[in-house]
Amino acid sequence: MTSPGEFSNTLWEQHPYQICARDEAHGTEGCDLAESPAVTARTACYRPVCCRHSHDCSIMSCEIYHLLEDQLIDTRLLPVNSADDMLPDYQNTPIGVLLGYQNLDWPFCAYARAELLIGMCMDHRKMLRLPDNFAYVLRAGGANLRRIEFKVSYAIAVGGVRAMCLIGHDDCGMVGLATRKETFIKGLVENAGWDRAEAEKHFEAFAPTFEIGDPIDFVRLESQRLRTRYPKLLIAPLFYAVREGRLYQVR
Repeated sequence: MTSPGEFSNTLWEQHPYQICARDEAHGTEGCDLAESPAVTARTACYRPVCCRHSHDCSIMSCEIYHLLEDQLIDTRLLPVNSADDMLPDYQNTPIGVLLGYQNLDWPFCAYARAELLIGMCMDHRKMLRLPDNFAYVLRAGGANLRRIEFKVSYAIAVGGVRAMCLIGHDDCGMVGLATRKETFIKGLVENAGWDRAEAEKHFEAFAPTFEIGDPIDFVRLESQRLRTRYPKLLIAPLFYAVREGRLYQVR
């Protein structure tokens, strides 16, 4: 599989599609399939006829997605299949070492102290291959560290790290939060014993803060912002492909 991205026009033409049954007029807004990185170029929301989705489906469970996965490409993502694929700025740095550990199965080195700060999503499907003591790891929904930036500062000021990466991923729960409002409210009521009105108020108060939009653009722009905050730090936006378990560099 290459990186998640746009379906090729040829393959779109080869397979029958129908307007999403959820709402024929809604376009891409509110559709988890349309909001996936795989179909960001589409101007309307289409679901494959052969895909038996429920309305709360995810593209990662879509048969047609897996049928076409070898044809997916996103020009914003750069694969790392060898050390030569690493961007020059990342070679011979902790960023490059991370890419080597994750994608190239480099043997682990021993570390007495952390050399890297990793900011990544809390998603349970993301697993990094890391040796002991190599990195501080901060997890937050959508890799959005704005509410825990003091911890970033601590890892730099006290921990002494000189490099940082921000890792987004496909099929992220912090994308399209508005489409999960009812599920969120119902879950708090049933699983946590909340009053429905309080659950709704909680969602409305915080969902806009934690919505990240496009996960690739988010880590790219957040990396730019963090570089202005910590100008001496090497900061890299990366992208994790969930089904592959591999990291991609973000242009």
